[in-house]
Amino acid sequence: MTTTSPSGSLRTGRLRRDPAARAARRARRARGRAYRRPGTGPGHRRGLRVAALRSRLGRAVRRPLRHGAATATGTGPELRPPTTLLGSYGIGRSGERTRRTGGGARNRLGGPGSGAPCPAADTDGTAAPHMPHPAGDGARPGPPRAETGGATGQSLSDTAEGLRDGGARHRAAHGALHRRPVGDLAGAHGRRRFRVRAWGGPSVRSVSASGPAGAPTGRAPRAPRTPRRAVLAAWLRRALWLVALTLTGGVSRRGRLPRGGCVVVANHSSHADTAALLAALDARHAPMIGAAADYWFARPGRRRVCRWLAAGFPVRRTGGGLGDLLGTAGELRAGRAVVLFPEGTRGKDGGLGGFHRGALLLAEQAGVPVVPVGLAGTDRLLPKHGRLRPALVRVRIGEPLHGPVSPERARAAVAELAVEAAAHPERDSALRRRTAAVVASLWGLPIAFAWAFAEALSWPLMPELFLAVACAAAPRAALRLSVAALAGTLVGGLLALQVAASGVRLPAPLTTPRMHAEVVRELSAEGAAAVAHQPWNGVPFKVYAAAAGRAHVAPGDFAVEAGAARSVRTVGVGLAFAALGAAGRRLRHLYGLYLALLGGGFAAGLSLIVAGWS
Repeated sequence: MTTTSPSGSLRTGRLRRDPAARAARRARRARGRAYRRPGTGPGHRRGLRVAALRSRLGRAVRRPLRHGAATATGTGPELRPPTTLLGSYGIGRSGERTRRTGGGARNRLGGPGSGAPCPAADTDGTAAPHMPHPAGDGARPGPPRAETGGATGQSLSDTAEGLRDGGARHRAAHGALHRRPVGDLAGAHGRRRFRVRAWGGPSVRSVSASGPAGAPTGRAPRAPRTPRRAVLAAWLRRALWLVALTLTGGVSRRGRLPRGGCVVVANHSSHADTAALLAALDARHAPMIGAAADYWFARPGRRRVCRWLAAGFPVRRTGGGLGDLLGTAGELRAGRAVVLFPEGTRGKDGGLGGFHRGALLLAEQAGVPVVPVGLAGTDRLLPKHGRLRPALVRVRIGEPLHGPVSPERARAAVAELAVEAAAHPERDSALRRRTAAVVASLWGLPIAFAWAFAEALSWPLMPELFLAVACAAAPRAALRLSVAALAGTLVGGLLALQVAASGVRLPAPLTTPRMHAEVVRELSAEGAAAVAHQPWNGVPFKVYAAAAGRAHVAPGDFAVEAGAARSVRTVGVGLAFAALGAAGRRLRHLYGLYLALLGGGFAAGLSLIVAGWS
């Protein structure tokens, strides 16, 4: 029996049984194995060049399709790759071993170059039955893997020609096979598996060639998750702005964001809105803030502040802003929250302007809900073109709005929440308001000076007690009240020194003989520098002033040492109680209870000090 090979040579059964022919075949197979081993054989370099060209060809074909280019072979589930991408299959006989240039594997039945039809495009013009549609169950998005093996039967000249014309011959392709391992597609050698990926589309992890048609057997794909680094940065930003807003009046929140990604829309009246939202929203959503590109990203300094402290991203207001918003759809699907101000700019006089559609289109495109948020108090904390002043900020988070949301519906929800937040004023104490009004007026400084002056002479109550009462009620007046109290202490101390030097003894209530003896010993050993022990040992300042006068210490030296020692304690105590008053702004209605506890604590502490020096 005589047969004709594709190359035109004649083969007979007798020739196949010839020992010389068998030896020649073994030699050819050995040379083929040498080509396949990486780094060996005369065809190694040529194989590397072929692999590089094919990788470039794959990128040229995939690039237009990844951006949504139309294909020329059809639409929908029947899309299949054209035969121009499948290479020159069928150049060998069925069942014959063929060599793949550049280190590729050899195929038996159904492989490239074997003469069998390609599984991606059957001979009847339809998709093969064992070829599942890429959008079926088990599909997951991802970039296609480049084939780095050898040629698939397509010649090097054909590949180079495809690259020279920019891949125009192959841009109509929609799908291609990337098999790992290359094996028996028809099931003749058992349940071997191969990987399927469509260029520009999803993929199926693993498909059995002999199993049911289109049945994916791989693990279900994981949903995208927010990076841990972004969540950690969100926690740090939230802690930062919580501390800042607590020191400037406090922040209160009602409501929570839903699970998963969402688009947060809020009213905008101040730059402090961003800080309030970062402090109130859940850090697990790693919120991102849409910021005006022409303001926050126009200068390097503002750009760094916006990115690092507010997780801001630029949104153009002069054209192209919708594209900037739609670019965050992937972050939304990963579970992050994108915060936007649909008004586009800060409102005037607390009014709510019209809403633009960009934020709503973003939520519809990403398939996430819209969460309305109402803010109140930020316009008083940091008014537009104004300066910072203490105020309580209130944040109200509403229920998520699902489905297509109109601007009117979103605006109505935000307006309702803003009115609700503003309708709940902070509770306050009438006693605190009266105290703050007095100490913040022109009478505050004379009162602080007179209290400290009297204590340096004979008054038993320390000026720090007055600062604890006044600075907690009016934190903004703490610094000037503390300085006034320090000045009164120094002036009173110098007067007490002169009175004691003249031989007059002023009354010193709540002091003990041991206190006087210890002060005399320190002054005899250290001179005027002994007053540095006063802020920490519990001895009243009037005892040091009187003893220094009787020891004839120079008034100038005593004033310098006393100013250095007393300034740390007096000013420090005033600022500490001011911070306490600012942090407890939400508890101002308990100011009366605070004064009762303060008086009780001061009386107990003074009793312990006197008992310790007795």
